[in-house]
Amino acid sequence: YQRLADMDALTGMFSRSSYERDIQNIILNSGIMIVSFDLNNLKLCNDKYGHKMGDEYLLSASALIAKIFQKYGKIYRIGGDEFCCIIEKAKECPIKYCIEQMAVEEAKLEKSRKGAHPYKLRVACGYAVYDPGKDDNLEATRERSDMMMYKNKEEIKEKEKNA
Repeated sequence: YQRLADMDALTGMFSRSSYERDIQNIILNSGIMIVSFDLNNLKLCNDKYGHKMGDEYLLSASALIAKIFQKYGKIYRIGGDEFCCIIEKAKECPIKYCIEQMAVEEAKLEKSRKGAHPYKLRVACGYAVYDPGKDDNLEATRERSDMMMYKNKEEIKEKEKNA
């Protein structure tokens, strides 16, 4: 039962309850990074093409996130279209390269599907490293990571609008 509670049934990622337990048990230090992810246009995909296609979007996105970040940390689905990764050794994760790879992998996926799917997979992301001068806890670090992710989300939407 504990394993079922710890895992998200759809994506196989760790669950929100697992995330909340883990952030309480991690010893805080300035080497911890949190990366936040949000799927652009999942609601639109669900509304326009149905929840089966939305689930496919979630599965594709979670696989993409795992492909890039799983070797560095633990990935959680913390909301409907929200994911995060806790990386306990931030210095070992080339974060800017990883973010660039996300875009490369999105483009590869788009090309391989050759229009077989009516939606474009887009994952916005942001990150923050725990800073005891700014953060009372890891949830505060995640909030800073979220702010960067929302900025990236808007940049992606603006770029697509102008394309």
